[in-house]
Amino acid sequence: MKVLIQRVKNAKVQVGNNDISSINEGLLIFLGVHKDDSFYETNYIVDKILNLRLFPKKTFESGFDISVIDSSKDILVISQFTLYGSTRKGRRPDFTDAADSKLANSIYENFITKLKKTNLNVKSGEFGSVMEITSINWGPVSIIIDSKERNMPRKKKVNLTLN
Repeated sequence: MKVLIQRVKNAKVQVGNNDISSINEGLLIFLGVHKDDSFYETNYIVDKILNLRLFPKKTFESGFDISVIDSSKDILVISQFTLYGSTRKGRRPDFTDAADSKLANSIYENFITKLKKTNLNVKSGEFGSVMEITSINWGPVSIIIDSKERNMPRKKKVNLTLN
């Protein structure tokens, strides 16, 4: 599972000319589901999102002091299979690593349900639809979390001496 998180002043999603959802200050989350993902990855990603310190203590300041849960900000979740697009070969993205729509929708709905259990204002897009997303990125702050990286060892620090 891979998410692109953007800290926003506000965001909204439209399908056609209809407003589907909108949020005020909070997180706009684009969620991509890998073909090998299960509900196990959902727990890891939801925990990370809720506890990452992405907001300043005071509005209009900079800093990464408090989490979305501590600040009671809004969350808007959008399904985005294109996060698993590979451009390694050719000129057209390859989406074979993305989950099929049945698995992706099931995990997407479970993801939203877990977020809603926090009593935060959680909204979502319309799975499988062509959507228009409008947002004002605050910072800008954009963070990628990939569940496949959770078991990777931390990189060792390298000391470089310049002569």
